[in-house]
Amino acid sequence: MADRSPDRSPDDDAPEEKVGPTPLTERWWWTGGALTLVGVVVIGWQWDVIAKGDAIAATWAVVGLGAVAVVAGLRWIWRDRPRRTSDD
Repeated sequence: MADRSPDRSPDDDAPEEKVGPTPLTERWWWTGGALTLVGVVVIGWQWDVIAKGDAIAATWAVVGLGAVAVVAGLRWIWRDRPRRTSDD
């Protein structure tokens, strides 16, 4: 049986709201943004070889993986974005 004292309100069981700024890793855009950035960096590392014309199949495979990361990150951002309600 739950211990309910008369001076406790039902709201005491509600989770407490966090006070202060939201940590960076809990923001809606963090995961997708980080994945997108990783993809851009991977593509950027290959850019010099591609620009010189010395690219081989493995270079293009790595660029493809970077592009997949960019697309997945952007999709993640799109999916997690805050949505407006009809009250706004």
